[in-house]
Amino acid sequence: MQKLQEKSLIGLNRLIFGDLRTWNWIESESLWPEDWKIPNEKKEEIAKLSPKPILIPVVNTALRCFTPNEVLFSAKNRPIFVSNLLLGGKHYKFSKEETIAALLHEIGHVRHDGKGGQEGEQLADNFVKECGYGAAMVSVLNRMIEVDKELQEQGAVNSYEQRIENLLNS
Repeated sequence: MQKLQEKSLIGLNRLIFGDLRTWNWIESESLWPEDWKIPNEKKEEIAKLSPKPILIPVVNTALRCFTPNEVLFSAKNRPIFVSNLLLGGKHYKFSKEETIAALLHEIGHVRHDGKGGQEGEQLADNFVKECGYGAAMVSVLNRMIEVDKELQEQGAVNSYEQRIENLLNS
């Protein structure tokens, strides 16, 4: 536990807020933010987003069924809640790169002061692309369309398809 606790205090790893179960999951999935393959200037930008750290508590339970927007909630100076069961579990089975893309997308919302709607989604997606995970974000969106039955409503599908088109053409 001591080693994981020490590792949680290094650089961007301070974004992860949790207990031993959280750190064990982050360690087992090799998801420590300090190890993300993003440009150093983007790491510095993330570190400067807020006077307080952005906290990413990893929820280790499926007490209720969350939609991605509920679980990966973000706003300036607020935590980003992440369910490891949603990201890496039976629902979407995101790869490591896809999970990082999803986390970077939510950090992108913080970068843009929690701007909502389609514009906010595109700004957050663009941040993911700037960090080098644009293709992984496209994969996340395709998986969400494919797997989540609730997203089969035409409006939601159109929104995700529009975001994919933006990522591919920007």
